[in-house]
Amino acid sequence: MKIENLTEAESLSQKLLRKNRNVITLGLLAKVHIYKYRESMRKGLNLIAEADKTKAFDLINEGLKMDSDNVTLRAMLESLK
Repeated sequence: MKIENLTEAESLSQKLLRKNRNVITLGLLAKVHIYKYRESMRKGLNLIAEADKTKAFDLINEGLKMDSDNVTLRAMLESLK
C-alpha cells in the first residue's frame, strides 16, 4: 500500500472512530496501525513500528472490553504477538 493511501485510511478511520466509537471502528483503526507497524519493521524503523504496535494493542484491547468474544479482534491481537 502506498503511503498516501495509508495516511488517507488512517484519517478516515479516525474520523469514523470519533463519530462512533465501537468495536468495528476500533478494529478498523487498529488494522491500519498493524499495517503501519509491519511496514515500519520492514523498513527498519523499529521505534516508529513499536509506537504503531502499541496503538494497535490499545485499540484492540479497548474493543475487547466492549466485546470480549470478538473473534476478529482476538485474531488481530494474536497476530501482534
